[in-house]
Amino acid sequence: MALYPAALPASFPAVMLPDGGGLDPVTPCFYTEYDGIDDYYTIQDATVAFAGSFTFATEVWFDTLTNFDTIWITQDNAQGGFNLYVYADGRIEGVVRGTTSGSFTAPAGSAKTGQWQTIVLVVDDGVSSNIYVDDTPTAGATPSGIGATTRSPNRGALATDIDATVRALDGRLKNVTLRGGATSTPTSWTPTDPTSLVGTTAKFYSPNGSMEDSGLSVTKVGAPVQVECE
Repeated sequence: MALYPAALPASFPAVMLPDGGGLDPVTPCFYTEYDGIDDYYTIQDATVAFAGSFTFATEVWFDTLTNFDTIWITQDNAQGGFNLYVYADGRIEGVVRGTTSGSFTAPAGSAKTGQWQTIVLVVDDGVSSNIYVDDTPTAGATPSGIGATTRSPNRGALATDIDATVRALDGRLKNVTLRGGATSTPTSWTPTDPTSLVGTTAKFYSPNGSMEDSGLSVTKVGAPVQVECE
């Protein structure tokens, strides 16, 4: 008869012994809740300027879906910007504005309310661009001339339009990351490991989805709330 169970139950708490032995502690998990009205963050400087290909990824939970609810936006309607937003019918659209602009859209029903989803926007300049929803690719496009423009989110905003609050995200974000460099065929993404993204150069990473932990200079507007994961 075995004196100990073959494996600890999943709910068994991590324990650290005084001598450093025992199980590794669980890394705390937090997300940021946005109210869909006036909660968002902005980046005020050009500390993450880059040109050419890039990968943007996040985990998102939608409480509701409204046309143009924005996850990330940079220099709206200006050369060098890129946007990622959703529609009420669940479409997810990425827009890249280079020398020639391009857009690509995940079909209706892609964005779902009441559950966590991983969304990855991949822009491989001159090759193809795509949106991956839970590792599944959707219809792509090929914006050309993106490498001719240096994009710099000096007016970037997380969870809202940069010029108005009518497009604010109603939901939660965590593990927000941007990397320069891309390939058109990523196969997986480990949200807690941003290096698993196809982009080769880290630009920022915000585990709790607020940008306050990204190392960048940010401004909080409204009252987005950081919440410990269930």
